[in-house]
Amino acid sequence: MSKPRDDRQKDLLLPALDQIIDMGHPLVRLARR
Repeated sequence: MSKPRDDRQKDLLLPALDQIIDMGHPLVRLARR
């Protein structure tokens, strides 16, 4: 029997969240407070 696939490996190819989100957006700034 093979081991179950580890889905965490996909995350290595995704860009960091702070590269996707506009960190200057008013809602992001509000969330930091």
